[in-house]
This record gives sequence, C-alpha cells and structure tokens, in this order.
Amino acid sequence: MRFIYQPRRGVYNWDGVVVKGLERDMPYHGFYFNPSNAKRYDLGTFISAGPARKPFEGHTQPVMFADKFDGTDASPWRDYGTPTQRKNRHRVGGKGMVTIQEKIGETNLMASVEARSDAEAGIILRFHDVDHYVVGLYTPSLKAIYFHDRQNGQWGEQLGRVDVPEIGPKIRLSAAACGDYAALVVTDGQKTFCTPSVKVGNVTSGKAGLWFFQIGDRQEFGNFELSRTPFAPTDLEARGQVYRVMADEFNAPNVPSPQDWVLVLENNEKK
Repeated sequence: MRFIYQPRRGVYNWDGVVVKGLERDMPYHGFYFNPSNAKRYDLGTFISAGPARKPFEGHTQPVMFADKFDGTDASPWRDYGTPTQRKNRHRVGGKGMVTIQEKIGETNLMASVEARSDAEAGIILRFHDVDHYVVGLYTPSLKAIYFHDRQNGQWGEQLGRVDVPEIGPKIRLSAAACGDYAALVVTDGQKTFCTPSVKVGNVTSGKAGLWFFQIGDRQEFGNFELSRTPFAPTDLEARGQVYRVMADEFNAPNVPSPQDWVLVLENNEKK
C-alpha cells in the first residue's frame, strides 16, 4: 500500500498529486481519506497498462432524434433557463442555459453535440426538472470533463473527473447513460478524452438537452443527435471498474475540497 499525505498548508489547492514509478500491469485501488472525519472518497481501480479505452464509439443504434438547428425554430425544444435561439445552424445561448428537447424521454440514452471549447458545454440526460438531472460537461476554467448528478438543486461531487490539458477550439461531446452508470467522451478530431463510467443516483426515465452554466460569454451548440445506448447496463459498469493510465504514473483526481487529505493506493493484485 502507498499512503501519500497532502497537507493544505494554507493554500487553496484542489489538485491531486502525481504518483510515479507504478509497477506495470499491477492493479491498484485508490481512495482519498479525510483525516478530520475518517470518511473515504473512492477513486476506483486503475492499472498502468497504456491509454484508456473509450467507453463507447458513438452512435451505433439508429438515431431517434437529430437537429442541425437550421430552418425555423419550430422543433420541440423548451428553455428552462435563459433564452436560446437558432442562429447560423447553431443553438445559441448565454449563461444559465438549460434547454431540453421535449420529444423523447427514456432511461438509457446517448446524446452528442458540437460545441466551442472556450465556454462550458454540457449534455443533460434524465432531465426531470431544473433541480433533478444528470449532466456531463466540459469546462475550460478547470480544463476537465466530469459529471454532476444534480439532486434537490444541489450539484454534488465532480464524478469521474478527467483533466483535458489541451484541446482545439471546436469539440464534440458524447454522453451516455445506462442503468446506474454514465460516461462522457470529448474530442476535437485529433485528441480524445473520456471519463470512466460513473455511478449515478438518478436512474429513472427523463429527457435530454443542452447545458451552459457560467464559464464563457456564450455557447454555440450544433448538430445534436440522440439514440438509445448501444450496450447493456452491465457493459458500462464493467468498463468503469478499471481504467488505464499511461507512463507508469497515476495523476490522482482533484481532491474533494481544499484541505488535508491522505491518498491511499492499495495493491489489488490477486494472490
């Protein structure tokens, strides 16, 4: 086991540490330990064995709904936040955007959309109301992707956060939910980043839509597509149990809050 103490030292710092010198092909299970209240924050199992596998490869099931945002604004979109509009083949809006397609609502859906990387961009799944939904998002301020399982108006933790150190100006987000799990992929056509599969509490049928909260001046979404998820719930669960890291080192996810933490890595190899 490895125990790594990360003191705050009066610095407002969310960054996780980089653990080097990991043994090749040896699985580790990680968690953050809060020394002030003895709570654990699970980080999952990882193995130094090359780059991460994408949790899915895009729409392999028939597209149930598509919108290129051209023509008149007569499609089944409803704004639950700030107003949006169709403009130059995009759905354009400012901070506080929560816009939902009202045509299809199911439990297991995959949605994809084009966006700009200079502003927050998110895909909403299982939308019930403005206080209850799952959103997979990219944020340029943190240079990261992750999920929020929004419940009772609270954002909760950053689930499955993965750093996105560099990406082009135009990106495509793809998010999928299946059973208890969800995953997100973002690409600029050259570089691709994906979250591990994360477990969510919102497991009931809901609608899908687009999200832009507060980072950036405005967002321009394009070419929205919606289909059923191309796998069973157990597939997405299995893909989230172990994720792979490169270069024999583990870049730990950001700490849950800026304070003292102990990062614990436990050798999970079967004897």
